[in-house]
Amino acid sequence: MVSPLLEPSPRLRDDATVTSDITLGIAVNDELLVSGPAARRAILGQVAETGLDHLTVGDHISFHGGNGFDGIVAATAALASHDTLKVLVGVYLASLRHPMATARSLATLTQIAPGRLVLGVGVAGE
Repeated sequence: MVSPLLEPSPRLRDDATVTSDITLGIAVNDELLVSGPAARRAILGQVAETGLDHLTVGDHISFHGGNGFDGIVAATAALASHDTLKVLVGVYLASLRHPMATARSLATLTQIAPGRLVLGVGVAGE
């Protein structure tokens, strides 16, 4: 008997149409720290015009020489500065935050920009 893991998938026939769930985005972090909302909107507008599916922001409490970057704040800035871009937080360090405050922030953000936030969650940094 052949193992089910070794049997060819019926979806991968030569005559079958193959679709993909792969999306393409760009990571921005320091770029969102520009001063002034007009500059931020211009950057995000350029990202949207390229046809990318989303932009990604990071999350680092303290990183490389003490600089940090808050993923939820960055996502909020991006979502509030552009009307259609989707934002992925990759990867939010949830274990370093209080769960109730995190849940409240995320719930509010999804009300502001429904369907445009994707949250990647991790337990540690680099």
